[in-house]
Amino acid sequence: MRSLILLLALLPATAFAQTTNKGTIKVKKAPAAGTVYAVVDQMPGFPGGESAMLIFIQANVRYPQSAIDSMRQGTSYITFVVELDGSMSDIKVLKGAPGCPECDQEAIRVVSSISGWRPGMQNGSPVRTQFNLPIRFRIR
Repeated sequence: MRSLILLLALLPATAFAQTTNKGTIKVKKAPAAGTVYAVVDQMPGFPGGESAMLIFIQANVRYPQSAIDSMRQGTSYITFVVELDGSMSDIKVLKGAPGCPECDQEAIRVVSSISGWRPGMQNGSPVRTQFNLPIRFRIR
């Protein structure tokens, strides 16, 4: 009876054991369900890779006319969470383009239109991952 209770108590444990080449056992905890990670084993990915993301952003950003008229430029740093299913949530400006709130709003609009991310992975499991993305507004 005592061994049965111990066995049942160990079943819901959230740890994975792995034997290393030195014969020791390393225990990894499973990712917590609601935790948002900043750094993971494999960061989230845009469908088609980073170059496809840059092409998508360039094709979809519309430089605000008011910013063009006043020659305002800069970088909007957008942060968001890539969810377990590859969708995005909590999209917001981490650091705005100096003196150009219109640029920040445009950056949020473009980032919000991206879909189908590959989620971040930690210990072989998909996890919620924070992703920061700079979008540069420059007049040429």
